[in-house]
Amino acid sequence: MLKRLCLAFTVSTGLLLAACGGGGGDAPAVTAVPLSITNYDDTAMVVAASVAGSVSVYENFVGSSAGAAENEPTSSYSALGSGKVDAIARFALDRVLSGQTSKLKSAAVETGSDACPYGGTLSFSFNDADNNRVESAGDSLTLDASNCVVESGQPPVNGRLKITINSLNIDANGSLVSASLTLAFTNFSSDGFVLNGSVTVSASPTTLTLAYSNFSGSYKGDNLTYNFSVVQQVNVYPNTLAVNGSIVINGSSYELSTPVVIRLGNVSPEAGVLRIADRSGNRVDVVMSNSGFVSNLYLSGDEVVDDSTPHLWSEL
Repeated sequence: MLKRLCLAFTVSTGLLLAACGGGGGDAPAVTAVPLSITNYDDTAMVVAASVAGSVSVYENFVGSSAGAAENEPTSSYSALGSGKVDAIARFALDRVLSGQTSKLKSAAVETGSDACPYGGTLSFSFNDADNNRVESAGDSLTLDASNCVVESGQPPVNGRLKITINSLNIDANGSLVSASLTLAFTNFSSDGFVLNGSVTVSASPTTLTLAYSNFSGSYKGDNLTYNFSVVQQVNVYPNTLAVNGSIVINGSSYELSTPVVIRLGNVSPEAGVLRIADRSGNRVDVVMSNSGFVSNLYLSGDEVVDDSTPHLWSEL
C-alpha cells in the first residue's frame, strides 16, 4: 500500500497546476492487464490517490498565488500533500507569482544560482519574452536543481523544472485574478522517483483545472503515465470535481471519468462516482461518501457488481 501511494503521490502532488479541459495527450494504449477480481482494488486505490493528490495540488497553488509561505492540504489527503516535488514546485511558483524574480529584470534573459534553504543549489534562467520587466504571458523560468533541499527533513531534488506563463491577470492590488502556467519536468528526481512530462494549471474565479500531458513517473520499477484532467468548480458550494482522460499503470491503460461529479466537503469528498474502465468492457466504480469510498467491480457482460471493497478516507 505505501509503495502504491508513494508512487501516486509523487506523480500527482508536486506538480502544482491545471489546464484546459479534456484529457489531453495521446490516445491510451490497449489495456495490457484487464481489470479483474485480483487487481481491481489495487488499481482503484492508485487512481483514487492520484485524484486526491491533484486536489492537494490545487490548495498549494492557491496558497502560493496568495503569497502564503506554505499551505497544507486537507487532513484527508495528508498522506499525499507534503514533501518532495510539492515543496520545490511551490518554491518555484512563489518566485513567479510573488515578484521574487524582480532582480532578474535588467535584461530579457538572466541567469543565476541560489542556495536552497536546506542545502544544494538551484540554478535559474528567467526569460522575459517581451522584455517588459514584469511577469507576463510568454515569460518562462527554468530551474535546475542540484541536491536541492527546500524543506527540512526532505530528500534532495535533482533535475529540471521549466515554468511557462501562458496567461497571468493581476489586479491593481497585486492579487491574482486568473492564471495559466505550464510546468515541464525533465528527469526531475528525488528519493528514488523520476518525473518527466508536463502539466498545466489554470485558475479563474469559477474553476481550477489541472491537465496532465504524457506526464510520467517511475519509482522502484513501477511506472505511471497521466493523460487526464481534473476540473474543480469553485463558484458553487460545495465545490465539485470532474475527471476525464486516461492513466497508464505499469503498461495497462484505463479510461477515467466521473459519471456522477465528485462533491467536495470540508475534509473529504461527500459524494460522487469515479469510474475506471479498461478496453475489455470491465470497470470499477469508486462510489464516495462522507466516511469513505467503495470500489465496485463490474466485469464485462452485465451490470452486476462482481466484487466490492470498502475503504476509509484515512487509508489514502
